[in-house]
Amino acid sequence: MPEETRPFRLLITGSQTWTDEQQVRAAIAWVAYRHGPENVTLVEGCAVGADELAEQVGLSWGGGLIVEHHPADWGTCLPDCPPDHRRTRRDGTTYCPGAGLRRDAEMVGLGADYCAAFIDPCAKPRCRKPKPHGSHGASHTARLAEKAGIPVRRYERSSHV
Repeated sequence: MPEETRPFRLLITGSQTWTDEQQVRAAIAWVAYRHGPENVTLVEGCAVGADELAEQVGLSWGGGLIVEHHPADWGTCLPDCPPDHRRTRRDGTTYCPGAGLRRDAEMVGLGADYCAAFIDPCAKPRCRKPKPHGSHGASHTARLAEKAGIPVRRYERSSHV
């Protein structure tokens, strides 16, 4: 009986400000051509920027490439969330600021064979970390993937671009 193979899981993480579709397309193509698009599952977090570009590329690819969506649950807090931690959007609604990091950890926890991380420089005006450094969410996910033993390729743009 032939051995059943599982799809190659390509985890995409990236800055919300990432706009270089060609680099995203090239990373997906590298995996799709090596494993066959019918054997690839593209895992992305439903954010704007690199995630959105990866979803568009994946859905337009054809040939059986699967796109697996993992949106953050911004409305739900966990029991260990600190009191009064919710933040308010411009429209007056509130959200749990830890939801994106939880989603990223869940995606890594589901396993992947490779992670492509598209990281722009941090653009938070009130960030207290010494500059330059990469955007927080994408950098966090790349570090989690590395700790989980997932090979990571970082596509980084300098703050001079």
